[in-house]
Amino acid sequence: SQAAQKQSTAATIERAKDGTVAIETPLVKGSGFFITDSTIVTNKHVIAPDKTQVAEVRRQVDTSRKLIELEQQKLAELRQRLAQMANGPARQQLVILLQEKERQLSEILPRQQEAEAQLRKMEQRTSTSDIKIFFADGSESSASSTQISTNRDLALITLYTSKAVVLQPAGKIGSLHQGDKVYAIGNPVGLRNTVTAGIFSGYRQHKETGEVMLQTDAAINHGNSGGPLIDEHGQVHGINTLGGRDTEGIGFAIPIEEVFKEFSITPPQG
Repeated sequence: SQAAQKQSTAATIERAKDGTVAIETPLVKGSGFFITDSTIVTNKHVIAPDKTQVAEVRRQVDTSRKLIELEQQKLAELRQRLAQMANGPARQQLVILLQEKERQLSEILPRQQEAEAQLRKMEQRTSTSDIKIFFADGSESSASSTQISTNRDLALITLYTSKAVVLQPAGKIGSLHQGDKVYAIGNPVGLRNTVTAGIFSGYRQHKETGEVMLQTDAAINHGNSGGPLIDEHGQVHGINTLGGRDTEGIGFAIPIEEVFKEFSITPPQG
């Protein structure tokens, strides 16, 4: 019956939520899920900052620092001019100009200090002890060790716990069909244990790398990264990795079988 089907789907989603964790580092919040009783899979970018992103932040910080230094030199020159000027409208005008420039600089400096502190954090490799894992019941644990993929946006976290709920991977890629119902589970923008529903939109292959991604219209937002994309039976088809930029209804997941290939893990038998 329809009621029994709803109840079954609710139980399936509840189990998937129990197997999904929130992951927090000093820089990023994301998601992950158990693929063995001591192994969590997540996205690499959740526990290790992207090198391109770090380089761009460094460029912005360096540019801002140079502009601030030049502005400070200009202010020093204006103060020298002011000291040599006789009283009158021109001097009063320069006093007002100096005050305004100093006010603007005083607003910029704290933001620059914050950006430089953020850059220093990004340039330091996230240590295992900095990775916090939060279970569905709200309890917290720390990672024991990590493994980073060199090829895909994937990472493994080892964690020894009695709370592991291992999610069952789906069969080989191709078992999903366009229009099949799927659910994305994770912790978008800090909202833990969030479920979004949608349909499977298709397999998408990157022209240059040949990498296959799963496309869905289930909402995937910041914080969903690393969470599972499951079907109505609770089987995991993918690892949610990103939403389409400047678009709605376009999200992508890495096929689950890539995890087992990448890290040479034997999939759990259901």
